[in-house]
Amino acid sequence: MNLADYSELVVKPYLPETLVSRESWEKLRKLKAHFPSTITDFWGYECRLSAKKDTDILFCINKDQKGFTVDNIANLVAISKDWENIAYFLKKWQSKTDSFSHQINNLWLEFDSEVMEDKSPIPSLFFAPNVRSYEEFVSLYQDFSNTIGLNFDEKTLSFYAHVVTTLPYGAWIPQVGFMLARTREHIRFYVHGLSKEGIIQFLKKNNWKGNLSNLEKIVVHLSQYARVIDLDIDLSEEGISNKIGLECYFEEGALHHPKFRTFLQFLVSTGFCSQEKMWALFSYYGEINSCFSEDMRSFLGDVPLITCRRFVHHIKISYEGDNALEAKVYLGLIKEFI
Repeated sequence: MNLADYSELVVKPYLPETLVSRESWEKLRKLKAHFPSTITDFWGYECRLSAKKDTDILFCINKDQKGFTVDNIANLVAISKDWENIAYFLKKWQSKTDSFSHQINNLWLEFDSEVMEDKSPIPSLFFAPNVRSYEEFVSLYQDFSNTIGLNFDEKTLSFYAHVVTTLPYGAWIPQVGFMLARTREHIRFYVHGLSKEGIIQFLKKNNWKGNLSNLEKIVVHLSQYARVIDLDIDLSEEGISNKIGLECYFEEGALHHPKFRTFLQFLVSTGFCSQEKMWALFSYYGEINSCFSEDMRSFLGDVPLITCRRFVHHIKISYEGDNALEAKVYLGLIKEFI
């Protein structure tokens, strides 16, 4: 059973075309057909809330992902050097003797819509570090980049290391991204634990070229609605990219929370979300349980009983230079064994 067939049952009936068009779903189906349904228990869709653009997909692989081995992607490895490198990392990671096995908690693969119909679609990679010191962290992303075939020069690596040292107490980097499908010279840091003032101070300390005054107003406003705002930045030898992301997280069960509903109305009023897409989000929320679905039980066969839970994971506001650019919603799906 591949991930495409699985998604037809547990996602498609509950995903309004307002959020993901038929054309986008067809691209997603072709992409997911490359992978077994066992590759992930947690995946999601990146949807733009204003423009009618194609949808991206990302899914999480755990180190001990049950039912998934590197052999499951042999068809991709055979025709792509990038996938050969990814498979090499996966083998090292899943080995209990390699340092990756205890330094990386999980790996996310994100596929842009532009690559989904390729014979060998290349993802961007994001890993969750599990290290106890600055030195271990720097060593880890250097080793990872070399393993997947990205060899940054010393000047660039030195700058990345410097940025890490400017984090204030209590802030940390839960995800590190390598943009294989985009600009390979860039590395992405997701920064967690910054206050709204800390976001501005951190960017100022690292000579970000955007308009800090305008950004501060936006961050202050977003903090009225969001429980947490994470910062994502793209780094290169030239510094922090002008385009940054503000990842807004809300209370559990966000769609039923008054602050989240007010936030959506704010996005509609500013043109960052259409009225139709706002209401479509409420249609997506819910779960399907194989105990109560005859179609699901017959489709799964001998697979253990599961619940698939659908929810809004977070909303990202992209900002560049002087202005906020767009809002994206990340629709999550978690498969839980009963």
